[in-house]
Amino acid sequence: MAEVLGAAEKTIKIHRGRMMQKMETRTLAELVSLVTNAGFELPDPLVLSQTHRNHVQRQRQA
Repeated sequence: MAEVLGAAEKTIKIHRGRMMQKMETRTLAELVSLVTNAGFELPDPLVLSQTHRNHVQRQRQA
């Protein structure tokens, strides 16, 4: 996921941990369940990956 978002793995873990604290969840599964039950749709990782590749390609062309 970190690579897809163009961020360091540690950064993703820190943000995830903060979100889990705020949402008072103990596991990633709990967090995902809470988010999906609230009506949010999780993005398709393949779509995220393609979006990231397109972004990187545009940056290289600039």
